[in-house]
Amino acid sequence: MLNRLKSMGAGFYLLLASLILTIVGFIYFFLTFNTFSYSYDKFVIALTIIAIYGTLFLLINGFLAGDRPRLVSIFYVINVFALMISFAYFLIPCLSPIGILFTVNMGDMETYAKGVPLCFVGVGCYVIAVILTVIAAFFPMIKKKEGEQYEF
Repeated sequence: MLNRLKSMGAGFYLLLASLILTIVGFIYFFLTFNTFSYSYDKFVIALTIIAIYGTLFLLINGFLAGDRPRLVSIFYVINVFALMISFAYFLIPCLSPIGILFTVNMGDMETYAKGVPLCFVGVGCYVIAVILTVIAAFFPMIKKKEGEQYEF
């Protein structure tokens, strides 16, 4: 198994980093909504879970099969779509506390001042995960031996 991990290409490791960032962003989503006492957006939860399972499918397929069949490539599109919509729905509730920070009385300032950085870390994780997923789509899942050409 260790030899198999050594033979994995850049696409595999970029997807693995994307998966980790998606999970970290998902955790920050819950932390942000607990800080602001908002109700959880079920749409963000559902789409993030779809993106996590899609990324896991791509990683497992890349680890076991090595190459990327054309049908599997649709999961890259699904992951990016799910993460971008999650990002948008996660960002919308994060924008109102920024405005409240400038207009709220000093008693509530501490709660909002704690939540805004959490929100930006979570949103940043989603954005970087999207970028890594797009980049990973262009890289092979396994390293090719000398003389072999990459097939996209």
